[in-house]
Amino acid sequence: MTAYLISKRIAIVRQEGDFPAEIVITVPELINMDLYTGVVFNVYESTIEAALVFSKDLTNGVSVTDQVITVSLVEADTLGSSGRHNWECEISKAGEKITIGEGSFIVKSKLIE
Repeated sequence: MTAYLISKRIAIVRQEGDFPAEIVITVPELINMDLYTGVVFNVYESTIEAALVFSKDLTNGVSVTDQVITVSLVEADTLGSSGRHNWECEISKAGEKITIGEGSFIVKSKLIE
C-alpha cells in the first residue's frame, strides 16, 4: 500500500448560513479517482470530543468529475455553527482509505439577519 502525506493544512472560511456554496478539491493525478468509489467530507468541532458538525458524501452533496471533488453546502451546514472547526476529506475503495485533505474550517458569525 502506498502512503500519501498531506503537505499542507488548508483553512476554509465561510460565513454562517451562507448558501449555496461549494468547496472544490483538485486531486493530483498521482491518485486515479476513477478507482475510488467513496468520498467523505467531514467537519468536526475542534474540541477533545471532536463532535461532528456536518458530513457530506456521494449521496449527500459530494460530486466527482475527473480529478475534481466538489462539496456543495446548504444553509443548515453552517447555520448556528460559528467558530473554529476542523475538516477532513477522505477517498476510499475496497480495502483502502486515503485522507486527501485536512485543515481548519472557520465559520464566521452571521452579521446580517
